[in-house]
Amino acid sequence: MDLKIAARSVAIDPDFTKRGSGHMFVIGERNLLLHQRTFFGNYKEKVCGRQKDLWEYYVNEFEQNNVVLQLAKYLPVRDPQLEPESYQCVLIAALHNHPVLFYNLIKIWNPDLFRVGAITDMAMKRIIHENMKPLLQNDAVAIYQSLARLYLYERKYDKALMLYIMLNDKTVFQVIEKYHLFDLVKNDLTKLMEIDANLTIRLLIENVGSLPTEKMAYLNSLFERNEGEEFVDFAIKLYAENEPPLLLPFLRKTAVYDIAKAIDICEKKQYINEMVYLLGRSGNRMKALDLLVNKLGRIDSAIDFCRENDDCDLWNSLVDAAMKRPDHITELLNTAGKYINPLN
Repeated sequence: MDLKIAARSVAIDPDFTKRGSGHMFVIGERNLLLHQRTFFGNYKEKVCGRQKDLWEYYVNEFEQNNVVLQLAKYLPVRDPQLEPESYQCVLIAALHNHPVLFYNLIKIWNPDLFRVGAITDMAMKRIIHENMKPLLQNDAVAIYQSLARLYLYERKYDKALMLYIMLNDKTVFQVIEKYHLFDLVKNDLTKLMEIDANLTIRLLIENVGSLPTEKMAYLNSLFERNEGEEFVDFAIKLYAENEPPLLLPFLRKTAVYDIAKAIDICEKKQYINEMVYLLGRSGNRMKALDLLVNKLGRIDSAIDFCRENDDCDLWNSLVDAAMKRPDHITELLNTAGKYINPLN
C-alpha cells in the first residue's frame, strides 16, 4: 500500500482502526509504521487514539521487529497510561542501544510508569557485563547517571550519592539539599570539595549544627587557606555561634569582610574583645577604648590599645576615665607614665 494512500485513508476515515483491518494496515504493511516514523508521528492519534490496548499491541509489534525505540517520543504517559511492561520494553531497548536516550527517559518519565527495581537491576547488569559489550564513555556516564536517579526513586540515597560523587556530578549538591542528606556526606567533604569548593562550603555553613568537632576543624582549615572567600561573612556568624574562641583570630587574619555586620553579630553576643578590635579597625577607637575601660575594666588592655594607636586624644580619654578609679590611675602612671603629658 502506498504511503500517501494509507495516510489519506486514515485522514478520511477516523474510525479506520476500529474496523479490525487497522492491525493489518499498520503492521502487515511494515513499510508504513515500522519504517516511517514521520507517518506514525503525524497519524498516531488516528491510529491509536486513546485505546490503551491498541497502543500496547503496537509496542509489542515494534518490539518484535526491533524498532520499538521509534515509539519512545510518541508513547503516551497518561490518558491512556499503559501497562508497565510497555514502558519497560522501551527502556530496556534504550539501555542496550541508546544509553543517552535511556537516561533522558528515566528523567522525564514518572517512576510510577514502570517497575523501578526491575529497571535498576537491568542497568546494573549492563554495567557489570560491560566487558561483553563495551560502552563508550558517554554511554557509561549516562547509565551511571540513570542508576543514581533510579536509586533516588527507590530512596536508596546512600547509593545515589555514592554514584554522583564518583561521577564528580554537581547534581549531588541539589540532591543533598532537596532530601536533607547532609548526614550521609559529612564524611566525604574532601571529595565534595573536589567537585565544587564553594558549593561544599555553602553546604557546610548551612549545616554547621550537624558538624562534629573534627569537621569544624576541617572547615576552619578551609578558611585558613582562603578558600570560599565569598562566604567570609557567613564564617563570622558561624564562629560566633559555634566556635567563639576562634572568632577573634579569624577577624584579625581575614582582610575583607563586612565590618558593620561583624560588629552587629559581636554586639548581640556581647563579645567585647572582638568588638574592640572591630571598632578600632573601623576607626571608632574612642568607643573601643570605652568598652575596654568601662565594660571589661581592662586598664592594661586599654593602655596597650593606646600604645598601638599612638593617639593623643585616646591617651587623654584614658586618663579621664582612669581618674574615676584610684587603682586605674595608679596602674596607668606606673605602666604608661612616659606616654602621658602631665601638663595636659
